[in-house]
Amino acid sequence: MRVNAYGKNGVVTGTNGAHLLIRIDGEKGSDPYHPTSGIIYYDDNGNVLMDFVAA
Repeated sequence: MRVNAYGKNGVVTGTNGAHLLIRIDGEKGSDPYHPTSGIIYYDDNGNVLMDFVAA
């Protein structure tokens, strides 16, 4: 799933406990992010599914 994490585009690669593992575009590894803090989720067509930045 494509996301924007604190202004950086990336993809969800898995989970670690209560956190999402997100690989930011251009990075080699994934880092943990809270799923409802600073994250925008997109569907396959690029439409916003959920925006936790504006909330």
